[in-house]
Amino acid sequence: MKKKLKVSIVGAGAIVTQYHLPAILENEESVVTSIVDKNENRAKQIAEQTGARYFTSVEDVPGADICLVATPPAVREAVIIPALKKGMNVLCEKPFAYNYAIAQGLAKAAKEAGKKIFVAQSRRFFPNIHIVRSMLQSGVIHSPLKIALIEGGAFNWPAVSNHLASENTSDRGIIHDVGSHLVDLLALFLSDLNVDLTEVKIEQCTVDRLPSVNNCKVKLQWNTAISQGTAVIQMSRTITLLNKLVVHNPPMSLITRPLFDKSVRMKLSNGEELMIPLPEKLQYMQSLSDAFSRQWAGVVHSISNEFNSDEYPSIESHTVLPAIQLLDRIIQYCQVESLDEYFLEGMEKW
Repeated sequence: MKKKLKVSIVGAGAIVTQYHLPAILENEESVVTSIVDKNENRAKQIAEQTGARYFTSVEDVPGADICLVATPPAVREAVIIPALKKGMNVLCEKPFAYNYAIAQGLAKAAKEAGKKIFVAQSRRFFPNIHIVRSMLQSGVIHSPLKIALIEGGAFNWPAVSNHLASENTSDRGIIHDVGSHLVDLLALFLSDLNVDLTEVKIEQCTVDRLPSVNNCKVKLQWNTAISQGTAVIQMSRTITLLNKLVVHNPPMSLITRPLFDKSVRMKLSNGEELMIPLPEKLQYMQSLSDAFSRQWAGVVHSISNEFNSDEYPSIESHTVLPAIQLLDRIIQYCQVESLDEYFLEGMEKW
């Protein structure tokens, strides 16, 4: 019988109990051996569900093969470094780091330790994102492009810690929270078009407040020998937005959500709409939980077999660094302005 990979979970909040833990428990090649949380009662509660030991400090955790880091972002570096020193590979929740320098340093530390850091950019596994990327890679959708990534609504995530209410000067609120997803998706789309992210110009980053941003609008543009286009990113914790992902290239548009979805619509200039079917290899992907299961299977496969495959993909830290660098540049452009109607500007075009 193949030896199961031992898993230590650090941070016992909602993202773990709702998504990561079920994915780990259903995987026959891994077993949870320890739970760490500064809230001892919460660590004990989850440990009792899994038969694992529980601790309040990562320093006390015995060795494991994989450390899932799902703490508040501000303390992730302080968890990842000890985990690497203990010989563990790491799966880190997003955002991987508050800035590019920290992310680059962590990736370097993993390489020096001979271990891997994976990042839970789970939206890369969503079936609708797979369809959009396939269309871009095939050349069906090409320059000039307009891309819109819009996501917003009243914040209702059942956070266990109070880190979202803190005024950490490094935390840019929704930019690091939702923006780490949306900028990562934009970076993927541009890589599919062979656009160097360093050639992407940031024209605007309007926010409602600093340092912890609740509402943000970003405009970007690129004009290279390979591709030309513009992009807008809108995100809010207080205003209900369209929750829409649009890739527009006359005479057609691809329309879906930046969230989990099993469908992508193709809208033609004559008003006709076609539904793009889910590829057969993704038919099993019916829910957000399935995306987390695929993510975990990829991590386990990569550690067990020391390589990635199309069947079991994983997201290693070096693949998210370009998006983090772009996010850094966006943050540098932050300007506080009134929210009045700026989310509505130009939305009739989409």
